[in-house]
Amino acid sequence: IDGRKNKYPFPVIYLGLKRLFPNANEVKFNTTNSKLSNSDKKFFINEIKNIMVVNSDNNDVERVITQNKNYLGIKTDKYAAAGNSAGQDNLGQILTAILSFKNLYEDGGILLIDELEATLFPAAQINLIKRLYNYAKAYNLQIIFTTHSLEIIEYLFNTKYPDVKFNFLELSNNKVVNNKEVTFDYIKHKIRVEARQNTKKENVK
Repeated sequence: IDGRKNKYPFPVIYLGLKRLFPNANEVKFNTTNSKLSNSDKKFFINEIKNIMVVNSDNNDVERVITQNKNYLGIKTDKYAAAGNSAGQDNLGQILTAILSFKNLYEDGGILLIDELEATLFPAAQINLIKRLYNYAKAYNLQIIFTTHSLEIIEYLFNTKYPDVKFNFLELSNNKVVNNKEVTFDYIKHKIRVEARQNTKKENVK
């Protein structure tokens, strides 16, 4: 809302858990030509390959349209988008959103992702985080995501990006509290539901 309390358009994309619905269970599943420019197609293919750490040749991009989803999928010489893994499927939807911001909006926007790490193995999670940070800088985006991944949380704590903020939500006295002053050790023990060890040495008699 602007200073005169008028609403103005601002691009927001929300990627919820619906994006994880298995393609094998979709009632409708269709693929068409992606209609991407050569540069965008190259961007999409390279990002998929680098994030997922895969080597494949003769790659192409397909538009996937299901009852629940509409996104870009990778096509290789061995399988089409219908054969994408759950991780490729999830990543394809995230990169589809990034391309939307890259090509359609000039004033940035907000990308919201629920359970970012779902279906991604640890190395892919870290590779994606590195790229999301670069996307945010390049396309003037604010990217907000939830995660339970200790790999992602530890990486971000150790990397200390100056403009990355943590909001640790926890239940206290039946209320959700946003704890902004937390350590990785605190989060780790909370996620693992384990008591923190007392590191003080006991006096030996």
